[in-house]
Amino acid sequence: ELADVPKKYIFEPWKMPASVQEEVACIIGKDYPKPIVDHSEAYKFARKSIGEVRRKDTSKDEAKKIVKKHGSRKRPSNNRTKVKTADNESKSRQRKRLKKKATSPKDGLVQSNLSNFLKIVREDA
Repeated sequence: ELADVPKKYIFEPWKMPASVQEEVACIIGKDYPKPIVDHSEAYKFARKSIGEVRRKDTSKDEAKKIVKKHGSRKRPSNNRTKVKTADNESKSRQRKRLKKKATSPKDGLVQSNLSNFLKIVREDA
């Protein structure tokens, strides 16, 4: 049916002008079915229907109940201030740096320093 249809219209053959339909012997509605759904009209209808439902007081009340039960859909702000060490390095960054050193220690002190640091961090938290 669509073998001779130009690539430009292959996914939406009903948009072919009548002259092209005749040229390729693919008349929409005769040789090839018309579209079942007009997507732009369906979109408008769906938007209108959803808008009507959302504007109802019962919908607003239901939304308030859901927020009350499950909490806000907004993400919580991440305004927590980071605790800085004496050299102005965050504890998490310092912990990562010390763990990195602990994986390939030059001497035994690195591992013990890491353990002591982690104990202090856990006590502060």
